[in-house]
Amino acid sequence: TNPTVRIPKNRSSMFENVWKSYEQNELTHSAAHHLMAIHELRESYGYSRVSDIAQHLKITKGSVSSAMKLLKERGYVAEDHNRFLELTEQGLKVAAKRDDKIFLLKMKGSLHFLLEEKKRALETWRHVLRLNPEDEEVASMISSLN
Repeated sequence: TNPTVRIPKNRSSMFENVWKSYEQNELTHSAAHHLMAIHELRESYGYSRVSDIAQHLKITKGSVSSAMKLLKERGYVAEDHNRFLELTEQGLKVAAKRDDKIFLLKMKGSLHFLLEEKKRALETWRHVLRLNPEDEEVASMISSLN
């Protein structure tokens, strides 16, 4: 026989409360991408429509419409009389934070690359310092560099 896993009632309601809290307060990774798309499109073209966001994110217009409904309800996005989407002050704060985070991650990657290059250069230099310029083979190689 297969034992049935039973979740105590208080744990079940705990999960429901956590999920409700998440739905009410948190911004999903996907929603943040939608905000960034609006920000980038408005910066590049001066406007942002559902179809533009869908094309930018390579998803369906229906998916964008659903996301926009939620983002409008939560006060991150507004729509003007032409149905162009824009970020509210709250939406701009999220987009700016996200942009800063992306910048920092890119900088971290660049710094890591530069540190690796520095290590390689130092290893090469240490190797050069070990060379004996009076050695015939080394002297020949050095003269061929000129």
